[in-house]
Amino acid sequence: MKRSDVGRSWVVALLVLVVVVLAATAVWSLWSPTPLPSSDVSSPSDPTAPPIVASPQASQGDDQRATAAASTRDQTATTPQVTATPTSPSPQPVAPVDSTVILDINEQVATEDGTVAVRGVARGPDRVLVFFVDRRGGYASTVLTVDENDEFEDDDVALVTLRGEPMAEGLVVAGVFAAGRDGVVGDGEIRGFTRADIEALDENTRQQILADSSGRLTGPGLTQRQVLEVLFAESVGEDGSDDLSVEDVFVLTDGQTTIETVTASSPGNTNATTARSFSPGETIVVQGLTNRKPVDTTIFVDVVDGPNASMFEFTSTDEWGTDGVWSVSIPVPADAEAGTYTIRADDGDETDSVEVTILPSRGNTTASGNSSSRP
Repeated sequence: MKRSDVGRSWVVALLVLVVVVLAATAVWSLWSPTPLPSSDVSSPSDPTAPPIVASPQASQGDDQRATAAASTRDQTATTPQVTATPTSPSPQPVAPVDSTVILDINEQVATEDGTVAVRGVARGPDRVLVFFVDRRGGYASTVLTVDENDEFEDDDVALVTLRGEPMAEGLVVAGVFAAGRDGVVGDGEIRGFTRADIEALDENTRQQILADSSGRLTGPGLTQRQVLEVLFAESVGEDGSDDLSVEDVFVLTDGQTTIETVTASSPGNTNATTARSFSPGETIVVQGLTNRKPVDTTIFVDVVDGPNASMFEFTSTDEWGTDGVWSVSIPVPADAEAGTYTIRADDGDETDSVEVTILPSRGNTTASGNSSSRP
């Protein structure tokens, strides 16, 4: 091979290597995941705008909720981006990553409750618009006042559409809007409104959903995507807008209360056991899950069947967090007769039950029980 041919071969090899590197870089940039924005949202045109901060209520599923919200935005295609990262760093307060504004229970809202709690902080605005859009485009909203502590709150926001009907079961997109420092929504111009505020944004959305000025729906209305487009296009999607927003998603579904674990805790013993066999004098700890609101629901737990079922204490709870985990304790009477007993949890609409074994007071035999669920 001639020296010139060798030189050309090296040049070709080098060009191929460069092309491969550039192609790999392009593919990586396309497939690399974009970090989710913080729940503290400000406009790119005003990086110092005060954020809406989530209320410090713990929820185990916030990462999944953020991913679902981002997915919902992607599915709306032409919907303007709801959240934005400031173009320059600023010392803004940061909301806890494990908190939420829409206080659903275990990422769900029970249809039996029909309402949802909303709590948060908005530094600067004097009121906020809270909205909900169900999978069929049903729209519900309310305007909340921000108090002197920059807090807004409503424990019973009704999930009722403009038709006066309960929202459809399934994925619901929820959010909170607030006007920026200029006090107007978007560029201030909305059909029929000048210097439009959040009430104008809400009214414009309602008018576009309603078929006529009488307030009656004569057609199918707008889809979920279209309703979101109307909201975003007139607010955070406007060029130069410094409006603020936080969004969330939850599933509207049937209420459910279940018993998950039954453990034994002896007096003075902090190490609970997981066997469903208990001796007289021990304490039965019943723990379960629910998607019901504690403000409106009480879970009653009782021993309903067994040789001496009436001897056991009747107990209840209306205290659980946004994770939906509830717990009660039932002491085993010292003179309880040995045998199989049924423990039932009842939230007023749904029940769940589990069987346990009470051992003879002087016996060592253990037996595991079987759980059952009754509609």
